Amino acid sequence: MMTELDRSQRANLYLAAILGIPILLVASYLIFIIYLKDDFASCPPNCQGYHVQEPNLAGVDYRNRDYSEADFSGVDLTHANLSGSQLYFANFSRANLSNADLSQANMRGALLNEALLRHSNLSGADLQGARLLNADLTGADLRGAKTLGADFTLVNLGDVQIDEKTELSARWKLIWSLLNEDAENQNLVKADLRDAYLLDVNLADANLRNANLGGALLLGADLSNVQLDGADLRGAKLDETTQLPDKWRLVWHVINEVQEGRTLDNEDLSHAYMAAAFLRRANLRRTDLSHVTMTLADLRQADLTDAILRNGDFTEATMRGATLRNADLRGAKLGGVDLSLADLRGVQIDEETVLLSQWARIWVLVNQGVGDQDLSESMLAWSNLAGANLSGANLSRARLRYAILTGADLTEADLTGADLTGADLTGADLTHADLTDADLTDADLTGAILKDALLP
Repeated sequence: MMTELDRSQRANLYLAAILGIPILLVASYLIFIIYLKDDFASCPPNCQGYHVQEPNLAGVDYRNRDYSEADFSGVDLTHANLSGSQLYFANFSRANLSNADLSQANMRGALLNEALLRHSNLSGADLQGARLLNADLTGADLRGAKTLGADFTLVNLGDVQIDEKTELSARWKLIWSLLNEDAENQNLVKADLRDAYLLDVNLADANLRNANLGGALLLGADLSNVQLDGADLRGAKLDETTQLPDKWRLVWHVINEVQEGRTLDNEDLSHAYMAAAFLRRANLRRTDLSHVTMTLADLRQADLTDAILRNGDFTEATMRGATLRNADLRGAKLGGVDLSLADLRGVQIDEETVLLSQWARIWVLVNQGVGDQDLSESMLAWSNLAGANLSGANLSRARLRYAILTGADLTEADLTGADLTGADLTGADLTHADLTDADLTDADLTGAILKDALLP
């Protein structure tokens, strides 16, 4: 007869079985996934995400296999047959796929950076979104291949076979044509040749106005007599064998090298694209910078005396402390330009010159005088008013902190309550000026004429 104790023990056993078996199954599955999956995996035929550790697979037959997301990086796959295989997002970086058969393979999103694909068969392959940075496709067969969205940065497309069924973006199709067809004397206005592999290409007499050659490989290229007005040469790779007109080689040096105090006086840099150029403290006296693009350029303390900046675009550049005496700025765009402490004496501007109102006022004061302007409480800090005629000006409570007023005519000027902290008043004429309550902390009055002036 079953006792009450026996019934309790049996119930506990049932409960343990009900709870324990699922827990045991889950634990076993986790152990399999974490520790034993690779030991029981079947590759081939299922090789998804497989990490190939065999360095030499030359000549293997992997037709119609699923190697999607597999890692073949650095593996020798010369003469391998991977035709019809699923290889999307597979990693073939630095792999040697020379003479391999990849026809009709699905290689969407595959990583092929620095891979060797010389004379490989990629006919009918799907390479959409694939990344082929620095890959070598010399002699490869891309007939009928889909490559839209693929990245061919610095890829040698020389001798690559394509046909009317090859889906190749206009940018890379153009680069292919330059390498495989006659490129001399071509019209390449506004052409997108970024990151193009153009080693030894003949582009003599080509029209490359406003073309983008950023990052292009141009070693040994013939660019003699080319038109490069407005062309972007940032990051382009040249060497002594690259044939390039002296003007554009100089532009290339300016835009790609950081050199303070560069000497460029009397040079012709007109129509050049030099966005963000580093020209701090450069000697640009009498330099022709007409029609240039120098947005965001660093021209701090540069000497632009008598320079021609006509119709140039200098938007958001910094010209802090630059010397622009007698420079031609007619039609120039200087929106957002920092002209703090810049010398604007003799600068030519016109109604088409784009200039912040703050600096337009300084230009007027330096070149035309005060006139009937009321400058009380005006913001003139960090301005260069050297030699300006400010005689009789109402500058009461004006902010002139760290302004340059060397040699300025301030006779009978009203400077009551003006902030002249750190201002340079060397040699200024302050005869009969009223400086009552003005702040002259750290101001330099060396050689200033203070006859009958009212001082703080």
